[in-house]
Amino acid sequence: MRAETTRPPARGYGAMAYEPTARSLVLFGGEVFGLYFADTWELTATANAVEGTLSPPAANGRSRTRIGSAG
Repeated sequence: MRAETTRPPARGYGAMAYEPTARSLVLFGGEVFGLYFADTWELTATANAVEGTLSPPAANGRSRTRIGSAG
């Protein structure tokens, strides 16, 4: 992932999971007014990063899960 100075665009129906080791949220996809996103963002307390060119196809309403074990 590369560091970004921007935020993810507003959207609905994206998938989000918490990554406890990195203490970050991972956001994928979503939709706004029929525009489907295929981007993946890692959100931390200090920075945002967006994934490069490898992403699943654009979609909305994907399932979410927790990454890692319950601590």
